Amino acid sequence: GWRSTPEDPFRLRTVGTWSVAGQEGSDPDSDDCSAHYFDVSGSILAQSFYSQGTRFLDISDPTNPTQIAYHREADAAAWAPYWHRGLVYVADNTRGVDILRLAR
Repeated sequence: GWRSTPEDPFRLRTVGTWSVAGQEGSDPDSDDCSAHYFDVSGSILAQSFYSQGTRFLDISDPTNPTQIAYHREADAAAWAPYWHRGLVYVADNTRGVDILRLAR
């Protein structure tokens, strides 16, 4: 593992950030939800945000992650998305499992 010491300090530098708040498809009446598990396929990141659903971000430019799609059901409690053979399987605390295909 890595260890930061006074002689050899280890620091992280933020390259880019993204937030679900105010994004297309967000519910302004819902609390800002914490980000949970994510999975990456190529340059597309899928990440779930409880009642704000699952978001798909283009991360080809890590300094500017950009939402390209979302899936948010009214009763969503999306927890964890996983890519498998071109589909995204989303564990949802309310709905069970949603199976999504990102169409371009």
